[in-house]
Amino acid sequence: RGAGALMQFANRWSLFACTLGCVLWLANLPEHLLPTSRVERWLALGWVWLMLFGVLAVISPFDTLSPIQYALGPLGRVPFIDDISRWRMAEIQKVLNIRLARPSAPFSKTNGWGAASGLLIPFFIKVWLVEARGRRRMLGVAFLFIGLIPMAFSVNRGMVISVAVALVYLAIRRAMNGHVRPLVILLVATAAIVGTLVATGATAGIADRLAVADDSNTTRGNVYVLAYQGSP
Repeated sequence: RGAGALMQFANRWSLFACTLGCVLWLANLPEHLLPTSRVERWLALGWVWLMLFGVLAVISPFDTLSPIQYALGPLGRVPFIDDISRWRMAEIQKVLNIRLARPSAPFSKTNGWGAASGLLIPFFIKVWLVEARGRRRMLGVAFLFIGLIPMAFSVNRGMVISVAVALVYLAIRRAMNGHVRPLVILLVATAAIVGTLVATGATAGIADRLAVADDSNTTRGNVYVLAYQGSP
């Protein structure tokens, strides 16, 4: 409804079209021209960059107009243009009356950052931890521990659930093939994390975050209903 809705529609469908184009290009490109391992390295490096953005967002969650917004003048203040162009490192949300910087850069929203993190972390684990050796694996472990900081600050339910499901699936598959060590490590790590949350009282923060998320859940539910009603 109006120019703003038309701009959003055009922006989102252009993203879909670009994504489809990339998928078709990759699917039809011969392996010798672009090895799968190289694509995996690109995606794994994408996760590393996301975590670096996340750490910067936690340390300095600045929010300012971008140069292109200054160049556009009043048009740069239009909500849609502001949303996709603004230099916003994090979204600020109160949890237990504490201002929490939830990383969002290079995306406009924390949900985008969390979704990308959840999708890319399997490639990071494969390239930097499973297949890596020596110094590269040590660097991968360091990146993983550094990444836990912005991932914790994001308090992103979807990302946590996605990563948890992926780890459980991987551990069970490995156990079915006779390798029970990953499953044991996962169980021990889960017990340690739960114990730490209970001991530090962080469970209250999680409960508060879930309570704050009620409006988000309602909004998403309405979006799904409207999408269903508008479908042919």
